Amino acid sequence: MARPTKTASELEQMIVARVRDKMVCPADLQVSVMRVDGRWDAFPEFIDKEKHPDCLARIVFAATELRTLYDLAE
Repeated sequence: MARPTKTASELEQMIVARVRDKMVCPADLQVSVMRVDGRWDAFPEFIDKEKHPDCLARIVFAATELRTLYDLAE
């Protein structure tokens, strides 16, 4: 059975909500969701990777978790 779909915007909002709860990301965090090699992935925008390494890890974790639940809508 196919997984439910979410738009890129919905997935972006879900990821940001999950990582903001952990207080390791900047308040102005933005995430982009794109299709890559047959699956979707999330990419942070305008983030200093050296200042916020925990934030990047949370984004990867949230995207991985949500990818098991949702497909990206066309």
